[in-house]
Amino acid sequence: MRDVIRVRSVRSKIEGEDIGYIRISSFNEQTTDGLKKAITDITAQVPPRSSRAMSSICANNPGGLLDQAISVSDTFLERGEIVIDPRPLTRKRPSASTRAPATSPRASR
Repeated sequence: MRDVIRVRSVRSKIEGEDIGYIRISSFNEQTTDGLKKAITDITAQVPPRSSRAMSSICANNPGGLLDQAISVSDTFLERGEIVIDPRPLTRKRPSASTRAPATSPRASR
């Protein structure tokens, strides 16, 4: 029997008293829900009028599920194209656009 290993792809913390920090380490089945929970948790601890910034970091992210990457982008972007394929412009490049208005209370700032 094999154990199911769940990778926690989203971690968050408060820096100082007024900066929310969210780290996305990969895009898996729980990433969008984890991001929304992190935003809710940070907003509950640091009211929007008191906050200076919220930072979402994806550095050193190996990638993962494309639908989750698009869903995370939808959380912050209102409209526009999300480039999903870094192939040279000489080849046809698939792309995706945001699906819905930004859902983050901070995204509209």
